[in-house]
Amino acid sequence: MSDAAGESSARRVLLSLPMSQAQHQAPEALRQMDLINRRAWSDRATVQSFRHREGWTDPGESAAVEHVRADAANQPILDLGVGAGRTVPLLLSISRNYVGLDYTPELVDVCRKKHPGVRIVQGDARDLSQFADESFQLVVFSFNG
Repeated sequence: MSDAAGESSARRVLLSLPMSQAQHQAPEALRQMDLINRRAWSDRATVQSFRHREGWTDPGESAAVEHVRADAANQPILDLGVGAGRTVPLLLSISRNYVGLDYTPELVDVCRKKHPGVRIVQGDARDLSQFADESFQLVVFSFNG
């Protein structure tokens, strides 16, 4: 099976089922979709594109974070899908108790180089078992999350 055929097949299965059904009835389609996503996010051009992104994506993102700023001040923050680190300085301005998580090793490497000394971990937002329940005051999954 070619990549294009696998991608098309996986997309058809996932788009035709509610997510809860897709998770139970189409493990192969989900595996294929995960491979497609990992390939896309680790692609050199994608990594390069995200390497230089900074600041808010739009006024709505800024407003949402400003809305929770006081409640999250100096509290633990988890930044899911941190990518190359666009949100790191934005969220560090709220709390130094910060963890960034991304599942793409190439983007984790870029983020760590851009933000030395900041806790950036490789992991999957679908499995947060490495963190204790209720260990974060604010969890952010922005832009592509």
